[in-house]
Amino acid sequence: MPHILLSYDIESDGDMHEKFKEEMLKKGYLDTYNRKNLPYTTLIKEETTPQQAQIDFRDIKITLSAKVRRAIVIEFKDSGSVININH
Repeated sequence: MPHILLSYDIESDGDMHEKFKEEMLKKGYLDTYNRKNLPYTTLIKEETTPQQAQIDFRDIKITLSAKVRRAIVIEFKDSGSVININH
């Protein structure tokens, strides 16, 4: 099964970014890759599909009443130290 990279932008006037990320981490998303920190609103989850990532994202968005500006999900395969993006 492939991995996904999720990047998002949330309108926030407080700690919504932290709450949102916390909930995504509870669902098994990671904020590091190959022991390196990812940008703050970028997460990875291994062994999942883009469809499941969209469901997870939507569920948390609804639960927290978050206002999302944009989000993108990309599927990739890990080939050692190189990330290959599937087209």
